[in-house]
Amino acid sequence: MNLKDICNQFIHSYIFEISVDENLKFNGIFISSDYKKNIELYFVGIDYIISIFQTVGNDYPIRISSRRNEKGDFKNIAK
Repeated sequence: MNLKDICNQFIHSYIFEISVDENLKFNGIFISSDYKKNIELYFVGIDYIISIFQTVGNDYPIRISSRRNEKGDFKNIAK
């Protein structure tokens, strides 16, 4: 799942449950959006969560533009 899709799951989360191992150490999150709640449940591990924060935290876009595709949906292009 790409970063945009995983962020969408977090933003629109219907299910958001913290996961811990047998030693009660945080190891990830079970998540599903309101749209996908009856279809799929995702597990996002702590290593992937850390990499998401690092990716976003180290991104310094200088501009963003939006264009509509043939369906009329916006597509953001960060530069």
